[in-house]
Amino acid sequence: MLKRTLHIILTVVLWVGIAAYLTVASTHAVHKTAEIKVDSIRVVITDADRLSSVTEPLVRSWVARSGVKTLGENITDVNVAELQRFVGDQVLVKKANVYVDMNGVLSVEVSQHKPVARVKTSNGYDFYLTDEAWILPPTTSYAAHVPLITGNVNLMFPTKYYGDYEQIKVRMVDEYRTTINNMDSNLMQLRGSIATLKGQRAEKKAERAGRFWREERRKMFEQGKQEQLRRLNDDIDNCEKRLAEMEKKRVAVVENQKKSAKRYLYLYKLLNFVKFVEDDDFWHAQIVQINVTSSEGYDSPQVEIVPRVGRHVACLGEIEQAEQNLDKLMLFYREALAWEGWDEYNYIDLRYENQIVCSK
Repeated sequence: MLKRTLHIILTVVLWVGIAAYLTVASTHAVHKTAEIKVDSIRVVITDADRLSSVTEPLVRSWVARSGVKTLGENITDVNVAELQRFVGDQVLVKKANVYVDMNGVLSVEVSQHKPVARVKTSNGYDFYLTDEAWILPPTTSYAAHVPLITGNVNLMFPTKYYGDYEQIKVRMVDEYRTTINNMDSNLMQLRGSIATLKGQRAEKKAERAGRFWREERRKMFEQGKQEQLRRLNDDIDNCEKRLAEMEKKRVAVVENQKKSAKRYLYLYKLLNFVKFVEDDDFWHAQIVQINVTSSEGYDSPQVEIVPRVGRHVACLGEIEQAEQNLDKLMLFYREALAWEGWDEYNYIDLRYENQIVCSK
């Protein structure tokens, strides 16, 4: 019994000692940490060997513009989370990681978006499109060697918008939902007003003059009744005209919504085509420009490519058939141009089934 009591006492004393040690050590560490100041900033661009849109001086300028105090500050006072958010919000940045170590070094690690195409259209768009559908601004500080997309591409965002393309869809859906909901609410109110007016008209039509009324009173009653019916008919006509106009506008909004959705998807279709080209060694080396144009007799935009070798332009048709028609073009290269020469034709049209139309 004595041995057991002694064992318990020793165990308690041991744990109390450990807890006291940890408390002292922790307090000492906190005081020691509070004495460490940030004396340098380390910038790491994790994919600098492959991409060049973000540079070390650019990252350092972001740190300076963030408003977060860094050099000379105690490491515990540096708002690392705010600095990471600010750097991560820059349009060129894919991901940011900011931390400070016990040596007083503030590290800012950044990865970049990967451009896969440059879009420069006749209707004012000029941006880089990334592999994850980010819209990046053009800049003179770097040039990505990617295919150029030209022509008249109808997109659903302003020409100076840069950032996540998915946010365009979110904003579009919210705007159309709000607009259509408001229109539906107004239509419901207008239909209710028409129903009420028609009810009042039916009641007014059902009214009859008293059986024993004098002729003069009966005449005044009929005149008043007809005047009220005329007013009700005018109100109903006006409301029905407004209803027809509002329903027409709603149809137009829904049609615009469908067109916007097609425009939204079209950029993704172009992106998928660019990725297909990028993944194919031959086409990646051969295609330098993708031109989008509207051709007479075709509802959807047509895609043309400008090759690196040869003086021809090849029309692949609608974007949905572009990959398939590249197979036709490859066959034509092997079976025809290999013998006739790469500069034999000016235009190669692959839109037609089982045939290729060429012009010199």
